[in-house]
Amino acid sequence: MEVLIKQTYILLSEFQKKEVRNPVAELLLLFTCYICGMITKEEESFIIYWEKNREKEKNIWRRFLYGSPWGLVFALPILIAVIFHDWYKNMVYISPSLISLIILAVIGIAVFYTLFSMQFKWDRNEQIYEELKFKQNKEQSADL
Repeated sequence: MEVLIKQTYILLSEFQKKEVRNPVAELLLLFTCYICGMITKEEESFIIYWEKNREKEKNIWRRFLYGSPWGLVFALPILIAVIFHDWYKNMVYISPSLISLIILAVIGIAVFYTLFSMQFKWDRNEQIYEELKFKQNKEQSADL
């Protein structure tokens, strides 16, 4: 098995030196890395990135700042449909006080969507980080 890994790695490094991308060689390397528990360069760079930015991205204000555009994209169509309600003549009359309530509800939806989606993203990255650290520790203990 290790002979296959070394041959695959040598083949891939030769293609990278020639700047030729061979998808078969890359897939074979990824497959052997997955089977044998080796960590690729991308996984190693993710581990380094997540160790640096883990606590920064856990901050609620940072989550809100980076997730708010997606929350607004999710909630603004509702607000636009309510504000420009004249296009549908059978719609119930909306008073100005009801519009302010609807605006508050849309802002609440945007904030909830923002925080929920960013929490999900953080949890997903944390799960990937823990799996890669386990894989890395397993690889290091096998080397000893």
